[in-house]
Amino acid sequence: MTFRDELQLQLKLFQLYHNKQELTEKCQIADKKRKEVAKLEKRKEISNDEIKVTKKELAHYNKELANDEQKIKELEAQINKHRPTYFKVKENSTHHQKKLDLAKKTLIAAEKAHAVHDDEIEKYENDLCEVERLKK
Repeated sequence: MTFRDELQLQLKLFQLYHNKQELTEKCQIADKKRKEVAKLEKRKEISNDEIKVTKKELAHYNKELANDEQKIKELEAQINKHRPTYFKVKENSTHHQKKLDLAKKTLIAAEKAHAVHDDEIEKYENDLCEVERLKK
């Protein structure tokens, strides 16, 4: 083997050594990356599970909301159905209240007139008694 062949061989061994070192380093980096990817995938799986739970809750709340909105629509329909009756009853009660107030005023006036008549009757009775007493 010549000196040149020996140098070539040493160069190749040197290159192989450094290639092996670089390969080992790259493998370590790849292992770290795999571990990071595994951690990220685990976090992704946990997040996906949380998203599923949240979506189920959202679906449940949306269903409740739809039911509540339906009930509100039904109640509004009932209110609208009974609204004319309410106005008629209110009008009628207002009318009766006015009649009652008028009747109370009339009663008070009649009681006053009655009191005046009673006073007049008493006066006339007193006058009659006085006249009869004077006749005797």
